[in-house]
Order: sequence, then structure tokens, then C-alpha cells
Amino acid sequence: MYVVESSTKEGVCRVREIVYDKELDFASCACKKFKSERISCRHILEFLRLFGNIPLPNQFIMKRWTRGAKCQIITDKQGVEISLQHSSMLTWRAKLFQLASEVIDKPIIDEDEEASVIVNDGFQSLLGKIESIVSNTKSRSISEKGSTAHDYETLKDPSIVRVKGCGQRLKRGKEKATNAAKYKGRRCNGCGKIGQSHDKRNCPLLNNP
Repeated sequence: MYVVESSTKEGVCRVREIVYDKELDFASCACKKFKSERISCRHILEFLRLFGNIPLPNQFIMKRWTRGAKCQIITDKQGVEISLQHSSMLTWRAKLFQLASEVIDKPIIDEDEEASVIVNDGFQSLLGKIESIVSNTKSRSISEKGSTAHDYETLKDPSIVRVKGCGQRLKRGKEKATNAAKYKGRRCNGCGKIGQSHDKRNCPLLNNP
């Protein structure tokens, strides 16, 4: 176990404990920066430099940083393979990774908090601009596909035909009972009697003079 002391700009002294095993090719720092951010801390880097430029343990070297990463399958967050049709895209990817690595390592190694804030703000701003460009590109692509699609006639509901005359209103039970009580039956126009089962056409009085 080793102890590394570092001083901030305010003159505050911080002590970090480092565990290093050469045979196991293992190193660990009490700050746990690699565990939380997947980036080696400056304490381990300085320790390895002071002890004769010891190579960085393999645990701190991510596969995506190695040359072999170019030959591997590239996937997105969902694990879907991303097909790069042009070799120029691979070249751009390598250049951007190298540039981003240099921008990130500079403030970390120099322990410059102000520079780290600038890097973070810059990355956030770039990410917002890139997402806006990608969104606009997708919108244009969708609109172009929609303009080339065939136009189909839309079928609409048929026009509603209103029956002539006024519909009967709904009557309540009491009103129906009252009307039934007032109705005394059919009236024959031949004999003039009410409540008969015949009418003028088959009235017995007219048929039997």
C-alpha cells in the first residue's frame, strides 16, 4: 500500500491510498474514480510515473480505446449492430475518439477544475447541437417519403337522410294510461255507434236495409 499526497490551489492537502501489485498487474486508488467514471485517476497515473513509468494495468485500458476495437462489431445502446458502409466513417470515428480523449485527459492530469467544467459544458453543448441536427435530418427524410407515397381516396360516412314528418315524442306511463281511459273504441260512420268491431264498409245496418 502506498500513500499519495496532493495539494489543491487553495493549499488543502489530500491523502490518497494506492494499492499496487506488480505480479497481479493490479492497481487501485481510494478515490474510486475509475469505478464511478471508468477513467483512471491522476493519483495512479502519477504513482506509475514516479516509479519508473510502469505500464498502465490492463484493467484501466478499455477495449474501445485499443486498435482492435476497429475490427470489432459496433453496436448501439440496445445492442443492435451498426453497419458502417464507408471506411471514411471508421477514420472519422478514430479521429474523434483521439481528440475527445486528449480533451478529457488534459484537465484531469493537470487537476484543473475550471478546465474540467469548460470541457463538460462544451460536450453538453455539442451533444445538444448534434441531437438537433439528427432530429431535423430524420424529419426531412420522413417528409420526403410521405410526399412520394400514392394518394388514396378516403372513404367517408354516407350523408344522413332525415325522414319527412315529425317524429312522435315519447310519452310517460301516466299520460299513456290517461289516453287509454279516454279512448272508448272505434266509431262506425255508418250507424254512428261507438265501441263497435265494424266500420262503414261492413256495417250490418247498411248491409241489411
